[in-house]
Amino acid sequence: MKNLLYTLLAMLALVSCSKEEEVVTPPTAKQYTLTISAEAGGTVSTEGGLYNEGSKITVTATPDDMYLFKEWSDGSTQNPREITVTSNLTLKASFIKKKYRLSVTVEGEGRVQEEVIIQGSTSETTYNAGTTVRLTATPNEGWVFAGWSGDVESEDLVIEVSIEKGTAVVALFVFSAILPVVDVNDFDSTLPFNYNWGTWPNISNDLIFYDDDSIPDMVGQHRKGYRNYKDLPVFKISNYAGKVNYTFDVQSFKPSIRDSMPVLFYDMGDLNFDTYPDFFLLYNGEIGNEAIGDEVRQNGTISYVLLSDGEYIFKPTEIEDAPTQNIFDNFIFDIDFDGKNDLVYETDLNGGYYYKNLDGKNFIKKSYPFSDVLRGEGARGDWNGDGREDYILFNPFIPLKLSVFTKTNKIDVSLENLGYENHLKKSYDLRNLSLIDQDLDSDLDLVVTDLFVDPTSGEEVITHHFFRNNDNLNFEYLPGFIESNPDIKSEHTMLWVRDIDGDGDQDLYFPIVNHRPLENPIYWFENEIDGFKINTNYVLKKW
Repeated sequence: MKNLLYTLLAMLALVSCSKEEEVVTPPTAKQYTLTISAEAGGTVSTEGGLYNEGSKITVTATPDDMYLFKEWSDGSTQNPREITVTSNLTLKASFIKKKYRLSVTVEGEGRVQEEVIIQGSTSETTYNAGTTVRLTATPNEGWVFAGWSGDVESEDLVIEVSIEKGTAVVALFVFSAILPVVDVNDFDSTLPFNYNWGTWPNISNDLIFYDDDSIPDMVGQHRKGYRNYKDLPVFKISNYAGKVNYTFDVQSFKPSIRDSMPVLFYDMGDLNFDTYPDFFLLYNGEIGNEAIGDEVRQNGTISYVLLSDGEYIFKPTEIEDAPTQNIFDNFIFDIDFDGKNDLVYETDLNGGYYYKNLDGKNFIKKSYPFSDVLRGEGARGDWNGDGREDYILFNPFIPLKLSVFTKTNKIDVSLENLGYENHLKKSYDLRNLSLIDQDLDSDLDLVVTDLFVDPTSGEEVITHHFFRNNDNLNFEYLPGFIESNPDIKSEHTMLWVRDIDGDGDQDLYFPIVNHRPLENPIYWFENEIDGFKINTNYVLKKW
C-alpha cells in the first residue's frame, strides 16, 4: 500500500514539472537611438538617448538672446516638435543671428564713417545682432560737429554702437560758431555766485586767464538777498569748471555802510608792477525808494584794493569807507600819465577825484588832473594804434561825447547830432560799452547797450546801438545795424568781442547764458557787411 502511495506522488511531481517547462517568455521590444544636438546660437531640451520603437518624444530648440531658431536638420521647422521613434535618428537644431537696422542721419554739413569692429555686417545698413559699429563724424570745412542724438547721446567725434536692437542716431553738424561762454544751468546750484565779469566796470571784452591751466577765469560776487542790509557782497574768482580759486568778504573790514545795493563794482589791472592782475573793488551806497515804501538808506562808498602776491594770492587794503559823495563806477588806469596805474572813480556831475599810485603799495587822494567830470560807461582798447591799452569813456549826457585817455593825453570826441539823441528821449539806463573794429579799418567802432522803457507798453527793452568810426574822429550812428528780434529777447546787457566763426572779422556774443532753448535760444551776432545778424548756430565751448 505504501508503495502505491509513493508511486502516485512521484507521478504528480513529474506532471507538475512538465507544466512549468511549458511557460513562454514574450519577445524583447525593438530599441533605437535618438541623437539630438544644437548648432551655435541656442540649446535643445534633450540630447536624446535609447528609446523603444513607437515611443513619442517632445524636443524644444531654444535660441540664445541674439539668435532665432531656423530649422531642424531634417528640414522641419516645427518647434517644439514631437518625434515618434521608428528608427535610429540624428537631429540638429540650427539658429540664425537676429538682424537690426542701423539708421544714421546727418544734419548739417559733414559725413559719418561706419566701421564694423566686432563680427561682420550683412549689408550696408543692416547688421547681425551683437555687432559693434564704430561711427566717426567728420565735419565739412567751415562746420563743427555738435554731437550725437537719438539712441546714442554723446559729444565725442568717435562712438561705438552695439547693435542689439533697431538703432537710430543723428550726427549734428553746425556752422563753426563756438561760444566760449558759461551756461549758468551747468553750475552747482549751491554756489550762489553772480557770474557777470564786471557787467558795470571795464575788465575785459574777452576771456581772462589768471593761470596756466588753459581754463578761462571769471570774476563775480554774490549776496544773499537784494535787500538784505545785514550782509555785504562777497567777491570771488572762479573758473569755467566752477572751482572757486579766491574769495574776499567785504564784511571782514566791518565797513559802516549798510544799504540796498546788491553788487560790487570791480576792475582789474597791474598796480604793483609784478605782472599779476590786481583788483579795485567798489561798493556803492544807494538811497531807498520812498515811492515803494523803502526807508532811506545810507549814502556813500567803500572801496578796496586787492594787491596780488602770486596766482590767486591777494593782500586786501581798504581805500575808503563812506566818503562824502556817491561813486558811480571805478577803473584802474594811469589817469595822470606818470607811468603808474591809478585808482580812478567815476563820480557825479559836481567833480571827481582819484587815488594816485605812489609806489605800487601806497595811494594818495587827488583831484582829477583836468576840469571834466567822469560819468558814463567805459571800455579798454588801443584807440590810437600805438600798441598800448587806452581807456574810452562814453558820456550819454549832454553834450554826448567820448573821453579817450591814452598813455599821454586825453582826447574828446563829440557824438552830438548823430540821431542817437532821439533814442535818449526815452527813459533809459546805459549798461555797457564795447569796442570793435567791425569793418577792419583799424579804427575802433562803438557798441552801446542800454535798457529803456517802451513808452507804449511800459516794458523794459535791452537795445544795442552801433557807431561806426570812419576816421578816428568822425562817428556815424547806424540805427538797426545790430539786428533785433522781438521773439528773441536778450537776457544780458554785456556784449563781448571775438571772432566766433573764424572768418577773420569780429563778432559779438554774450559771455553768460541761461540755456533754455524752449524759452529763449542762445544766440550771437554774426558780423556781416550790412550789420550784425542774430545767429542761433553755436556750440557751447566746455572746459
